[in-house]
Amino acid sequence: MDEDLGAALAGAVDVVIDASPSRADKSTVAAILDAGTPVVGVGHALVGGRSLHVRCAGALPGILTAAPLLLDHRGGGVEYHALLAGALSRTSARDILEGARRSVGTEVQRDARMPGVDAEVDLVAFQDEDTRAVDALFGAPIRWLNAWAGRALREALFRAVGMDAEEASASLAAASLRPVLEGGSEVIVHVAGAGERILIEAPSIAGICAWTAVACAVEAAADPGPARSTTAVELLGERAGDHLKNILTRAGARLLDDVEEQEEGEL
Repeated sequence: MDEDLGAALAGAVDVVIDASPSRADKSTVAAILDAGTPVVGVGHALVGGRSLHVRCAGALPGILTAAPLLLDHRGGGVEYHALLAGALSRTSARDILEGARRSVGTEVQRDARMPGVDAEVDLVAFQDEDTRAVDALFGAPIRWLNAWAGRALREALFRAVGMDAEEASASLAAASLRPVLEGGSEVIVHVAGAGERILIEAPSIAGICAWTAVACAVEAAADPGPARSTTAVELLGERAGDHLKNILTRAGARLLDDVEEQEEGEL
């Protein structure tokens, strides 16, 4: 709203949250920054005049990779499955594709069943900076898998092989604009290990992005260190699991510790 923008430009607000996708027009954000009001975005923060770049803040992979930290058990054998059913920004699509390409011996498991999803999915291994950060906090490697449902996303994912990174990201982001899940959920995450199971269902990717940006801003403001480039999980550190619970609550997500009755089949 115009009055909100005017307040931000006048310095009457503490911080502005930018949850718009990376492909959106950023002229308004630039104007607010030029006026000296701190802006926190899903990919960057400017707090107290200090620039902080947070890669994948709140996107997948991103803060949701902290979900294994919600488990009481910290041993090996944990599996993490994440399905994103909302629109991807090009930045998020690129992060997911690059993470999959970096995975050693990338595997694809077709037509699998995932708890909480009444559809067959393709499971694709991935490894990125966020997942490696959680591995370090967890004390043992986790088996990370992205779930893909729907023909449009599936075809875009496999067309991406051999494509230029920017072209592949644009193709995947465009395919994600087509809904693949019923029931209104945009995010479904399933984590299982040592008899423990957690299912996360979130209605809005943008909501998680915005609240992650807030959490990152608070941490950045409390840290007097120099500007740096980091990931959301690295920035939030060992307390990322606590932050995640708060973010999910504020974003209207459901977190089910016992998902036996929710499962459509075993992976």
